[in-house]
Amino acid sequence: MYLRRGVFVILAVAALLPVACVFPWHMTNLTDSDSSDTDSSDTAPSGTGILDVTIDYTGTWYRETFGYAPDAENIRHVVLVLSESEAERAGAGWILTSLTFGPDGFGVREDRLEYAWALDYLHDAPEGYFSGEFAPGTYVVAAAFLAAPLSREEAGVSEDTILWAGITGGGASTEYQTIVIEAGQTTAVTFTMTDDDGWG
Repeated sequence: MYLRRGVFVILAVAALLPVACVFPWHMTNLTDSDSSDTDSSDTAPSGTGILDVTIDYTGTWYRETFGYAPDAENIRHVVLVLSESEAERAGAGWILTSLTFGPDGFGVREDRLEYAWALDYLHDAPEGYFSGEFAPGTYVVAAAFLAAPLSREEAGVSEDTILWAGITGGGASTEYQTIVIEAGQTTAVTFTMTDDDGWG
């Protein structure tokens, strides 16, 4: 008699165990699903701000010499974003005029390797536009475009013309602008460049 009751109790408890084990798992799964709906990958992480940078070249020299266009294959636009403390390490002109670019991406001239650290803060700006997320704070921002070397034919000069550095490669850059990024806000900056901003 006692044996039968004991077996019945064990069977009843054993029958309920799967329900007890499965039910909380389903509750947890629903909670995760609800939170993933509100924390979509399309939404910027909370606590960050957006920086939008536009590079607008209004000059003529790079257009005539390099065929400058925002989407030209021999032109690369870049944006440099540094914290105030990092900006004390070097001026924008020294960093940006040290850059090179080629099939492997951006690099630094061999005689300017002391500025290689800045590559970590350099952002590609396709066709002169960059948008990125940053933690709130005060930053300095500068921009540049680089022109790849051209042949005499591409430069539109005769075979007996001596091509100086400014004809075979170069670019234009700006100095730092101080900006403040706030959480949940977009900060827009436009850098207008003329031929006076160029280097050769």
